[in-house]
Amino acid sequence: MTPRAHSHKPVGHDRGPESDESTQTDFAALDVLGNTPPPSTAVDATLPSGFQLNSGVEISGGDAVILLGGEAFVWRPWKTVQGAANDLEAKATMINAKGQFEVDEKVWGLLSAVYPRPGT
Repeated sequence: MTPRAHSHKPVGHDRGPESDESTQTDFAALDVLGNTPPPSTAVDATLPSGFQLNSGVEISGGDAVILLGGEAFVWRPWKTVQGAANDLEAKATMINAKGQFEVDEKVWGLLSAVYPRPGT
């Protein structure tokens, strides 16, 4: 039988006596992103008919929004639905039988112009 090459797991969680050094770091008070401002396209509120961004911009009328590279784009994927009598009927077709959001590949066309592509 070969002896272990590493030491045994410690029996307790005692780390020894408390340090009295003045240069100790208080990790509980460490806030790395504390002074970082939020992006100007952060969503402050979701409204029944749109979104309120922290820059003061409000996207309403039931429009969707794509936030990309610090810019906000109004997005209307239901406009690509063929044969729908109105926007409400077209929006209803974007929900599949499982109740999930599902749209045609062509509505993601904006993302084909972006480099690097999201998700890669």
